[in-house]
Amino acid sequence: MTSIIQMMILVMIMFIGFVAERQQIFSDHIQSDMAQMITVVTAPALILSTINSSGDLGTKGDAINFLIIAFTTWFIFIVSSFFVPKLLKAPKSMIGTVQFLTVFQNNGFMGLPLILALYGPGAMFYASLVNIPTNLFIYSFGVWAMSRGNDTDLNPGQLAKKLFLSPGFLAGLAALIFFLMGWQLPSILEETMAMVGAATTPLAMMVIGMAIAHSNIQHAFTDGRVYLLMAIKMIALPIIIFLIFRHFISNELILSTLIVTISTPGPAVATSYALLYKGDITFSTNYVFLSTLASVATIPLLINILGLA
Repeated sequence: MTSIIQMMILVMIMFIGFVAERQQIFSDHIQSDMAQMITVVTAPALILSTINSSGDLGTKGDAINFLIIAFTTWFIFIVSSFFVPKLLKAPKSMIGTVQFLTVFQNNGFMGLPLILALYGPGAMFYASLVNIPTNLFIYSFGVWAMSRGNDTDLNPGQLAKKLFLSPGFLAGLAALIFFLMGWQLPSILEETMAMVGAATTPLAMMVIGMAIAHSNIQHAFTDGRVYLLMAIKMIALPIIIFLIFRHFISNELILSTLIVTISTPGPAVATSYALLYKGDITFSTNYVFLSTLASVATIPLLINILGLA
């Protein structure tokens, strides 16, 4: 019931953005401005706010093992992303967007509060570790993928700068270094980052709602590619990951944390990335919208099918 409520809240925030855009409350540039705010300011702050996260679930060895498995999971996603567009018969202009959506999900904005509600603060520490490979790859592979098949005028040097000097990538790298070194942020800085980062979820979901206001919602429900991608990303891949890593993670709560986290719907930042890097805005918006609705059923279904703790 808790997971259903959490996801319904996100849907309601999307609806607020939808209504605000339909009522023309904001200027024409609000979507791109908010997308820039999320990518450059609030999301990196959210990443940094997890540095001091800790828990009493498992040992430090379990945490290191889990981090290695999390990175391995993302490599599996990345490899899969080169085949999924073929299964969807995606046109060239959509390939990069499909790859982005195959690799990433809402494990930060939805995953952390969902895991906290389902399994407690100890499990949320492990959910925060899942965000380390996410944050590193989303500002590198994610930018590259979303930029594919469009007329972006970035030269290799400009793209490399966006990949490796972006605030989000640097924040993810800092979080990884702090974790490995056992360092922590001063409490006042941690609280500042947490307060700024807390704006990420409502801003990102409202951007999705605003984009939905300009899209054909009826078409979203009739796009077979969206449903196929949801089946692959939210059901098939999590089951495959479960079957592979259940032999390497002995703690059932830690294993459950991994599977539930990677089963969350499309990333809220997908629409922001599509806006910034000229991806397929319509498909990314439709997928995030429908997958968020569907997750109300798919996540509880996976928990029951796989017998997650």
